[in-house]
Amino acid sequence: MRVIRLSVTGLFALFDHDIELDPNRRLTIIHSPNGYGKTTILRLIDAVFNRNTAILRKTPFSGLEVGTADGSSLLVKRLLKEDLTILQYTLTPRHGKSKTFTDTPLDPEFLRHFPVSLIEHEIPHLDRVGARLWRDLRTGRMLDFADVVKTYPDEIPFPRSLREASSPPEWLAQYTESVPVRLIEAQRLLRFADEASFARKQPRAPWSATVEEYAQDLASAIKSKLAESAALSQALDRTFPQRLVQTTGRRLLTEDELLSRMDSIEMTRTHLIGAGLLDPQTEPAFQVRRGELTDHETSVLSLWVADVENKLAIYSDLAHKIDLFKDIINQHFLFKEMGIDREQGFVFRTAKNETIPVSSLSSGEQHELILVYELLFKLQKDALVLIDEPELSLHVAWQLRFLKDLAAIIQLAPFDALIATHSPQIINDRWDLTTRLEAPRLP
Repeated sequence: MRVIRLSVTGLFALFDHDIELDPNRRLTIIHSPNGYGKTTILRLIDAVFNRNTAILRKTPFSGLEVGTADGSSLLVKRLLKEDLTILQYTLTPRHGKSKTFTDTPLDPEFLRHFPVSLIEHEIPHLDRVGARLWRDLRTGRMLDFADVVKTYPDEIPFPRSLREASSPPEWLAQYTESVPVRLIEAQRLLRFADEASFARKQPRAPWSATVEEYAQDLASAIKSKLAESAALSQALDRTFPQRLVQTTGRRLLTEDELLSRMDSIEMTRTHLIGAGLLDPQTEPAFQVRRGELTDHETSVLSLWVADVENKLAIYSDLAHKIDLFKDIINQHFLFKEMGIDREQGFVFRTAKNETIPVSSLSSGEQHELILVYELLFKLQKDALVLIDEPELSLHVAWQLRFLKDLAAIIQLAPFDALIATHSPQIINDRWDLTTRLEAPRLP
């Protein structure tokens, strides 16, 4: 499901903003002077779909309505009642009756008597940053007490009634989960420590360099594909004799078809070697000259060709993403070139073949690298990605190319993008994609 319309009212008790997202163009840009709420709008959308009620409760707004391509809409109202902030969700489908869920904060009297120190003791990756507010060091999310109960219902023996009261109804969970949303914030160079490090209870700082995390992420993705290919190879090799017997005497491909597909396999292998997914060939490729094959040999090779194509197909999606990743980065970066390594993910070398640690790249280079990597490798198909200030630390020339690079990425891995920017260079000549946030109507 795709978002096509957004409306926020009473933002900072001043602003009402309406934003239309064109599903055909997939790119929407919001721009305005500072203080109009661009970043806050992105955070509110992320909070709705990733169910971060702490952000929704503490951000001053009256309502946020999201319209989706199926004709339905979700309205989130923020209501103040005495000392409580109540969130009211209303889902209006295209057909049928509306459904409403009111999320009321937990009883203040219960909170006063609950031993909050138990939370940090049982869930060490939650860092207390307020009286009833925690930061999840695995994800960076801010959680209030209700969020902790919803996110970690089995870590602490919360009363059953409390767990049930803190859980959204199934219809709301299904709706928010149907739109994968990812927020790429302006602060991109550092990440909170990954979940695995907490599981291993390794002592480490809560922050790490994002470029180093993503380099290892790519290495893990490559190793995963290698393991998947190895498992398929074993299965195909194990059944090859039986399948060969079943096809004996049948010419599965003509000689021309066979030779053409063998040539295609060698081209694919060359491509995958260049992408860092296969080892360079140490032996010459298997060569067959026209007119030399018997019917039996053609039958055997037909089966072999089909198996090899299946093994190589596993790498196809990752290889295309790596190709575009390298193309964009190497067009932008000067005096260095990015390559792909199975153990290190992506690596950089100078013209003299000296290795440059990824953490030694300039802040602008790191911002560019992180942003392109997130867009290519971290999004689900048809996700809504919220990009805050993509121009941060980027040279003007890179800003001018941003939308072209983004369009190429969307062509390969389709998603919708809502971009908040101050930069006319980011917009360049694409003012047709923009929505200007309007000033408030003051009395």
